[in-house]
Amino acid sequence: MFDETEKYSQNDHFFLRPDSVFSEVCNAPKKGIGIYIVYALVNGQVILKCIKACGTANTKDQEENGLFNQIINSTYQTKPHRWIWPEIMKEEDIVALDIYWYVTVDEMFQDDPLAVKAELLNRYINVHGALPPWNE
Repeated sequence: MFDETEKYSQNDHFFLRPDSVFSEVCNAPKKGIGIYIVYALVNGQVILKCIKACGTANTKDQEENGLFNQIINSTYQTKPHRWIWPEIMKEEDIVALDIYWYVTVDEMFQDDPLAVKAELLNRYINVHGALPPWNE
């Protein structure tokens, strides 16, 4: 659905299960900034849950705003992801989250993560008529 992300050479994904230790399974870079897309695996389906950005093209301290820290410590419903996502996964019978991350600011690209996120969210809204469920 998001062909724009294919150009980023620094990318990967990891699975988070309800009983996973978030900091052990997260393979996102500590200093890279960019976007991440969260899919839920539930009832044999893959459902996009959210599209998030961390940092800006002008971010000076990339470790504090890096993908690793933001994926684990950003908040949803006022709780850090490391706490709330496992709770929600149990409540919604989600087998795992498949979290894809992309570094959008590096030697090759200077794509502002917020602009990339906005572009992807606009595409999602055009197809589905609303934001993904975990985008506030």
